[in-house]
Amino acid sequence: MIPLLFALAQPANAFGCPCDAERSRLEDFAQKLAAAPSLEQAQDKALDKLALSHKVVKIADKQLHGDPAIAEATEKLDALDARVRAAENQQQVSLVFSQLAEDRMKVGCDYTTAEILLIIVGFLFFLLPGIILMLLLC
Repeated sequence: MIPLLFALAQPANAFGCPCDAERSRLEDFAQKLAAAPSLEQAQDKALDKLALSHKVVKIADKQLHGDPAIAEATEKLDALDARVRAAENQQQVSLVFSQLAEDRMKVGCDYTTAEILLIIVGFLFFLLPGIILMLLLC
């Protein structure tokens, strides 16, 4: 199945900027985080989605064998993880995800083949991690 996904990733610049539906879904998730009853619950929800995103990166790494996109995705996910853990309230946890969507709206996206594979795997296995990776790697 992974070789088929890799073939679907051609050409490398097949995807443009993330569309409104994906940004909206991420914003809905951010609102759920802001409405969480406690900081710990908001962090747990956010960290669960980031853990799934890390899982996607590990799955893709088995096919990409150390491609620079893997290191970049891991580094960016680690930075998001650190921001979530450093949050002092639910709104700050929510802001991590809201800013992710807002920051990427200002630029066009040009994905490498490896980045597209990461995004596709993210969408196939876990919808929200696919959106996170799509925006994070933009």
